Amino acid sequence: MLARIAAGCGCSGEMILSWKHIWVTSISTALVAFVLACGGGDDDGNGNSGGAAQQAAPTTASNDSAPTGAQAPAADDTPAPASDGAPGEDVAVVSVGDTRYEFDVSTLCLSAFGTLGAAGRASDGSDVDLSLDLPPENWQTRSDSDWKPPSVWVNDDANNLDWRAGGEVVTSFGVDENLSQVTSFDIDGSRASGTAVFIDFSKVTLGQVLESVEGSFEVSCDGDPYS
Repeated sequence: MLARIAAGCGCSGEMILSWKHIWVTSISTALVAFVLACGGGDDDGNGNSGGAAQQAAPTTASNDSAPTGAQAPAADDTPAPASDGAPGEDVAVVSVGDTRYEFDVSTLCLSAFGTLGAAGRASDGSDVDLSLDLPPENWQTRSDSDWKPPSVWVNDDANNLDWRAGGEVVTSFGVDENLSQVTSFDIDGSRASGTAVFIDFSKVTLGQVLESVEGSFEVSCDGDPYS
């Protein structure tokens, strides 16, 4: 793949390898910057901030409003097709304990050289952001770069929760990795899934007792990965 890229752009192999190193070592910075840029909810103009899902009650049309002689259409009793539970393209699903989050990651979802990174906002528009960074699966034994541990960060401003598994919360703040880490993950092209234990990082800043919560994640990027 690198040889084809070099031939197409007139670049040397060393230049391509250098670009690859920059890609894989800077993806965490890009993801964190994206999440910080998206932080904070917007007011809807009626005094309601974009918080946990707010849904209007469904309305039902009255038969009294139908023209004379008109009949309401019959209800469609055809069952919906079964789903295998896997997320669609540019979608990430993260479960923390009993809470399930779904994210639109169409703005940033990239897979290359055995890594995968994604960032986005809750699909329902609520004030919840995701940052996910996965190195190659054999990152601990590879010597071609200074790989950082895998991490998943769900910043739930809507409910004042800051769920983090691995990454900076462990390396920079000295949290026991057994309390906060990605325990397993698998990258299959532009898709990835795994398990993790999360802590609410807001308790770290407040000096409160930390309790880990088990969770899982799935993400699917649109398009083929670079290799």
